[in-house]
Amino acid sequence: MSVTAALAVAFLGVLTSPALHLVRARRRRQAAADGTLTLVFPAQELRALDLQLRVAAADELARFELELAAYVTGLRVGYVVAVSDSAGGVAIELSDGQRLSLGGVAHRTRRLLTARATSDLLRPTLVERDGITYRLLLRGHRGDEVELHARRMVLAAPTV
Repeated sequence: MSVTAALAVAFLGVLTSPALHLVRARRRRQAAADGTLTLVFPAQELRALDLQLRVAAADELARFELELAAYVTGLRVGYVVAVSDSAGGVAIELSDGQRLSLGGVAHRTRRLLTARATSDLLRPTLVERDGITYRLLLRGHRGDEVELHARRMVLAAPTV
């Protein structure tokens, strides 16, 4: 091996050593950022667990939507007795003790609902999923309607 070749190999070693050190450090940081699950479970098991969780979440959302629709279309649904602001939305108290929490409701819609809710005796009559939002239709005793759109909707059971 000639002196020039030896110098070239040494020079390449000097250049690649810090690069390899940076790559190894990056891999260590990435492994730490991935958390301990990657150390315990193989990637294939993590993907299967993720899929199971997504299916469970979709099933739970479908169950919730059916439960909400069954309540709203039922005969004993209460009328609005109070409207209050809640974190990021509005809470509607119904005469039968149920509470609807709506998140992501426009401020103008909140004002309209507050102004008309108790005077018109509004009752929830329809809930539909409209893409990424929910559409709630409230109908008064004289046939007046108020339509609300919310990103989130939760029906809370009455407290005893």
